[in-house]
Amino acid sequence: MGADHLQGIDVSEFNGVINWATVKASGQVDFAILRSSLGWTDGDVALRRDARFLENVRGCEANGIPYGIYHYSYCLKPENAAREAEYVLRVIEGTRPTMGVWYDIEDNAQIPLGREALTGIVKAFCETLAAAGWDVGIYSYLAWLQQYLDMDALSGWPVWLAQIAPEPTYSRPFVMWQHSWYGRVAGITGAVDLDVTVDGWPERKESSLIAALEGAANLIKQIKEDYINGKLR
Repeated sequence: MGADHLQGIDVSEFNGVINWATVKASGQVDFAILRSSLGWTDGDVALRRDARFLENVRGCEANGIPYGIYHYSYCLKPENAAREAEYVLRVIEGTRPTMGVWYDIEDNAQIPLGREALTGIVKAFCETLAAAGWDVGIYSYLAWLQQYLDMDALSGWPVWLAQIAPEPTYSRPFVMWQHSWYGRVAGITGAVDLDVTVDGWPERKESSLIAALEGAANLIKQIKEDYINGKLR
């Protein structure tokens, strides 16, 4: 990792009522990732919104804390992943995350599905979110990324790595690292997950977009000039 990184947390209803003003004032947190929802109707856990999601969105927005969103999946059938994504789209409608929307796939009940099916689930979910205009990525543990998902097939999506260790050992690119489940942050009762961005993300993403837009504008300008000068007639 480079020196250009942000410190963050990820939270859900299990963290209870959070005093976001105190979190902001602590200076410990540059961003937060908020659980929006969990479950799926083809398993034992029905789809539902996280009980604290809207409250946490309001808290972050009121206190100027950049936030992202994650959905915890229990999906057991690849053909249902797009419908799972459509539910998430309804839950997050009206929110303004700047730190991505993440598909959290890690549940032990999903492992027997096998690598191909699990990869299909992730692909269908991410494609549905992306088609709706959201910046979407994949959250999972090191073992999942190495063994249970075909990351060649999923290489177009950014990765949020979960690895509780002094240093990450994942060999592929990733943009965010969950490195602890035992952080302490003012304004939050008990332990909280800690995260860090990697090598300038998301500023790097924004810079790449700006560069692409500038490149397109320059190309259009050149085409106009060539047309005026008769090169394209």
